[in-house]
Amino acid sequence: MKYIFIAVGCWLLLNVLFVVLVTPPLRRRPRQLARTIDAVKKFIFSRRQPPT
Repeated sequence: MKYIFIAVGCWLLLNVLFVVLVTPPLRRRPRQLARTIDAVKKFIFSRRQPPT
């Protein structure tokens, strides 16, 4: 009986992992850190001027 529970538990775990890994996220939201880094890069590159 113990082996049946172990087998069913492994099967359920594999199914959950498959669903989590295969299904795409509903909407990609940029993380706060990524948005902050992008804003800093944009600020730096907008202020940068070529050497004269």
